[in-house]
Amino acid sequence: MTLVLAIVVPLVAAFLIPVFHLARKTLPVSLIGIMGLISLSASMAAAYAGWFSPEVSLLGGWAPEIGIVLVADRLSSAFLLITGIGSGAAPACALEKFGGGPWRFYAIFFLLLGSMNGILLTGDLFNLFVFYEIFS
Repeated sequence: MTLVLAIVVPLVAAFLIPVFHLARKTLPVSLIGIMGLISLSASMAAAYAGWFSPEVSLLGGWAPEIGIVLVADRLSSAFLLITGIGSGAAPACALEKFGGGPWRFYAIFFLLLGSMNGILLTGDLFNLFVFYEIFS
């Protein structure tokens, strides 16, 4: 479940930011900080889950050949840790420079973070292609 959260939390944040922008026209700074911390903690939890022994999540109960497989081993956990630390620092620096103004930047940032986590955790080529398409 923690592997799924590392992907879903940033993607949900990316889709909530335009909704908050439509409601208030400016983003609250605390909202971006909270979304960044939750995304960071989800990435750290997924990295911890796969650090000591490989963790495999089969989504939907399908067989690995036809379903979605998420895998966290030591290498993907290390890269997930590096990505999590970098993406945890980036919104803090952007908040200092921009504030809550450029909502498109924060939406695209969290979309890229979710797709990068998906690229790092996927266990099959089809979903790697899907996350790569979201990333680009």
